[in-house]
Amino acid sequence: MRVTDSIITRNLMDAMSRSRDNMATIQQEMATGKRISKPSVDPQGYLKSRRFTETIEQNTQFISNIENARAWMENSLQILTTLEDKVTSVREIGIQSADMANANVRDALANRLEGIISDTVSLANEKYMDKYIFGGSLTKGDDPFTYDGTAVTYAGNSDKITRRIAENQNMEINLPGQDLADTGLFDNMIALRDALIANDGDAIQTALGDIEDTEKQLLNISSAQGSLMGQLDLTEQRLNTANINLQSNLSQTEDTDLMEAIV
Repeated sequence: MRVTDSIITRNLMDAMSRSRDNMATIQQEMATGKRISKPSVDPQGYLKSRRFTETIEQNTQFISNIENARAWMENSLQILTTLEDKVTSVREIGIQSADMANANVRDALANRLEGIISDTVSLANEKYMDKYIFGGSLTKGDDPFTYDGTAVTYAGNSDKITRRIAENQNMEINLPGQDLADTGLFDNMIALRDALIANDGDAIQTALGDIEDTEKQLLNISSAQGSLMGQLDLTEQRLNTANINLQSNLSQTEDTDLMEAIV
């Protein structure tokens, strides 16, 4: 077969075109540091890199959810700790009043206890990021707890607020106010106050025992909250480690070997 000048010219032009394309690819790889810029370059590698990237993004969202959950639970736990301190003060008032039969002294202690009850209700109505912490899923609107001087009423609900912290794993981050009320937190304080006002020694002893039970229940709730926060920490560590490994795999899959590209 005779090789004509036109064939030689066409082959030369094709070679030059391929060379320009290769040079453009190399320049892009060197500029971006990425070997895979589109699926056609390496279909299998592109799919792998997309899976790595999507998993990293998903894990990053989980980590953000964990940080949000931790902040909420830290505020909740801080208030629970303060409530425990209030209950401890009430117990001390009960012990002090049990040793004193003087009606005037007990009346003065009742007035002091009244202030603690009001403070306790205010704490139960605390907010985080302008949302009621103990209102269940009713985080906006009216206070979840109201006190009329005789009883404390809860207007929230028992719904849980959850955060997705990992694949197929949700965590309940809130403590509905009904759980607080069920410890006898308010009722037992009010019962002790009324017993002090009535100067009723037997009723004081009964209320004191109930207050001690409330104190134990609050400690158990705080302990459970602390355990959940520990679980958050472990999950976050696992996700961070996974992202480090995934980032390494992603780099190995799509990053350009500069020396190889230059050669």
